[in-house]
Amino acid sequence: MAPLPPESKLISTADSLLEETETPGAAVAILVDGERVFHAGVGSLDLARGKAIEVDAQFLLYSVTKMLLAAVTMRLVERGIVSLTDSVASLIPEAAIDRRMSLRHLLRHTSGLRDYGGMPEYHEAVRTSPMEPWPEATILGRTLAQGALFEPGQGWAYSNIGYLLIRRVVGRHAGGSLATALDELLFRPLGLERTRMCETLDDTLELTPGFTTSIGEGGLVDVRGRYHPGWVAHGVVQSTVAELAVVVDALLAGHLLGQQSLAVMRAALPVLVTHPVIRVPGYGLGLMMDLDPGSHSLTGHAGGGPGYSAAAFSIRSGDGRRITIATLANRDADEVALRMVVELGGMLAGTS
Repeated sequence: MAPLPPESKLISTADSLLEETETPGAAVAILVDGERVFHAGVGSLDLARGKAIEVDAQFLLYSVTKMLLAAVTMRLVERGIVSLTDSVASLIPEAAIDRRMSLRHLLRHTSGLRDYGGMPEYHEAVRTSPMEPWPEATILGRTLAQGALFEPGQGWAYSNIGYLLIRRVVGRHAGGSLATALDELLFRPLGLERTRMCETLDDTLELTPGFTTSIGEGGLVDVRGRYHPGWVAHGVVQSTVAELAVVVDALLAGHLLGQQSLAVMRAALPVLVTHPVIRVPGYGLGLMMDLDPGSHSLTGHAGGGPGYSAAAFSIRSGDGRRITIATLANRDADEVALRMVVELGGMLAGTS
């Protein structure tokens, strides 16, 4: 791998994206073959830009949580507790879903299930009642009532509802809650102390300020204590950028799963959609991938929702080193965290 760019160049690249997207600040961590080589806060904690963002601040990970859900599910598969070919209806009989739908279908978004992201009433409820999330039964029922998009395995469509069902499967078959399973199977083995499920309004008070226009009557507002994490149907993890980088690097290096399980997760299905950042989208089991040869095997997940943008990916340098980049930003604007990962990754791999 070429020598690392100066820290000043990494910071200026991140800062330019913050300015472009009118995002106050972000935290960035970069590992090379598991060793931290860069860890910094860039920009501001608040809209007034009066205080620097803290490098160890906590953020919501939003859909980056899907990668962690998939990883803990694969841990259960390795233990023989569930199988990827199991009918989801047999694992959680109370769910009124097609019996042909397997665990693999849910993890890969090939189940045919719709998503609540396309429901105007969902977004209106978040805007007007951000502290009062729909009960799980309501969000599941309203989505399922719209019918399937296609038969299981006959297409691809991103579905948060599919991962809500994964959450149920893990909670049911790991012998406790999803929070407990994540802690016991992923976070505790890695010594993570500030990474856990965010489940209540009080939990959000531990986060760094996060700004959005998607709740309230307009204008940027801080989501802490105002936006209930229960609106994220599959659950949402909160973490620092350093700990996020550690868990994603460990997963993609094969330290949390056997090589066969990791290979199954990484087996990507080409996704025939246009993405604003990823050139040739692919999706494995809980893993977003760029299948363009020039992407250096970009693999990981991005996420965003009220107040925060998140991304954590690994790439391969020309000499085969593993570069893991995690970015967390305090505004939900224009895929800013993912764009930061891609730009910094290009610099580190010598492509820009």
